[in-house]
Amino acid sequence: GSLVSDMIKKQYDLVYGSWPEAANEILLILDSNHEISDIAFYALGQIPQEEVNDNLSSVMKQEAIPVTDRKLSYEEICDITFKLLLNPTIPHCLFILL
Repeated sequence: GSLVSDMIKKQYDLVYGSWPEAANEILLILDSNHEISDIAFYALGQIPQEEVNDNLSSVMKQEAIPVTDRKLSYEEICDITFKLLLNPTIPHCLFILL
């Protein structure tokens, strides 16, 4: 069977590439403006841990966080290699390494 359900294909427009055909392929879901969150940028390895920590510290202090305009092309995103690690001691727990 297909790795991507018909429901997903009906709910989302494919804007680049192709639907996953193998278990080692992923989808990146964008918002209606074709954007991803800062957390997704971090997960893609595009924001350093120190910046995330600084922003979290600022939020906890109720300080303003600088807005940073980040851009990646679809080609750049597709060139990122991920490693998925399963944690057998914690059911349904996944780790993604870049």
